[in-house]
Amino acid sequence: MLEGTGVTAADLRPDRCIAYAQVGAIHERAAASTDREDFGLCLGAPKTLATFGPVGAVMRHAAKLRDALHDLVRLQIANFTGAAAYLYRSSKDVALAYGVY
Repeated sequence: MLEGTGVTAADLRPDRCIAYAQVGAIHERAAASTDREDFGLCLGAPKTLATFGPVGAVMRHAAKLRDALHDLVRLQIANFTGAAAYLYRSSKDVALAYGVY
């Protein structure tokens, strides 16, 4: 899975950071090797709000989904580095966007 990604097995440690592009390359290789179109969904399925730590706890207690998403965007600095979440509001809808920088 790591061949050609610039990541070695020694890099896979909690005290090391891996670039988003490298993580993406690893995920692409893994998806291709499984031949599953739903690989990304399978990867994310076991995640819960607990994945976000204290931010997830705040989100869990929100009265509405809109409020939970607002909490995520407002408190994202506690969990995210190299990416940002945004909320786009219209009169009826709210859209969540996520960008990597």
